[in-house]
Amino acid sequence: MALVPGALVGFDSAEVDADSPLSESFHTKIAANINGLITKTFNFLYYTSGATVFNVPIGVTEILVWCAGGAGGGGGGGTDTGGINNSGSGGAGGAGSAIVFAQLNVIAGQSYTATVGPGGAGGAGGGSGSAGGAGTNSTFSGPGGTITSLGGAGGAPGITGNIAGGNGGASVVQSTPPNLAAASGAGGFFSAGSAGQTSGYAAGGAGGASGSTGSGGGGGGASYAAGAAGGNGAVGGTPATIGGSGSLGAGGGGGGGGTVFAGAPSAGGPGGTGKIVIGYFGII
Repeated sequence: MALVPGALVGFDSAEVDADSPLSESFHTKIAANINGLITKTFNFLYYTSGATVFNVPIGVTEILVWCAGGAGGGGGGGTDTGGINNSGSGGAGGAGSAIVFAQLNVIAGQSYTATVGPGGAGGAGGGSGSAGGAGTNSTFSGPGGTITSLGGAGGAPGITGNIAGGNGGASVVQSTPPNLAAASGAGGFFSAGSAGQTSGYAAGGAGGASGSTGSGGGGGGASYAAGAAGGNGAVGGTPATIGGSGSLGAGGGGGGGGTVFAGAPSAGGPGGTGKIVIGYFGII
C-alpha cells in the first residue's frame, strides 16, 4: 500500500530573493515539498532457501520478521512379520515447524542474515520402516541477537503396531497468540492414519486410507502451509502410496503400511522447507 503524496506548497517572491536570508517559512515549505514528493510502500521480502544477507535500506527504522523452520519428514510404512492376518502399520506424518514473529528496531545499513532450514527427508518403507528426518532450524541473525524457529520432528516409522506421530519442537520466541509447532498424525494399524494438527495459518494433513489389510500413514502437521496427506495402505498386490511432500514449513505425510500378501509398504514424504518473511516501509 502506498501513502498518497501531499500537495506541493508555493513560495512568495520575497522568500526566494537572493539578497535576503532564507526564512524559516522557506525551510518549512521546502520540507513540506520534499515530504509531498515521497511515497512510502510496505514491502515484503520472501526467503525460501539457503542463507541471504538483508541490508536495512535507507529510511527504514523498523522491520517485521516471520520465521518458520523446516518441517519433519514422514516415517516410512512397515511390513507385517508374516501371515495374512497381520499388517504393517503406516508411518507417522512429520511435524510442522514453529512460526515465530518479531518486531525489530533497526538502523539503515545494518546487515542481517536470513537462513532458511530445509525439511527433513522421508523415511524409507519396508521391514519396520525408517523414521523421517527432523527439519532444520531457520534463523534471522544480526545486531541484537538471533531469532530462531525450530524445525519439526520427523515421523516415527510404521511396524506391526500403532506408532504415534512425532511432536513439533518448541520455539525460542513465540508470536502472539502462540503458534507452536503442529504435531503430526499417527500411522494407522489396520486402519486409516490420523490427521495432522492445524497451526494458526493452515490445516493439518489428512491421514492416509487403510487398504485391504495395509494401514494408512499419518498426516503431516501444518505450519505456513497445510500438512501433507499420509500415504494409503496397500491394496491387494498394489503397493502402498508414498506420503505427500510438505511445503513451506509443513510436515510430510507418513508412508502407507503394507503386508506380505497385500502389497509393499511405502516411504514417507519429505518435510517442507522453512520460510522467512521480512516486512518494512520503504521510500521509493
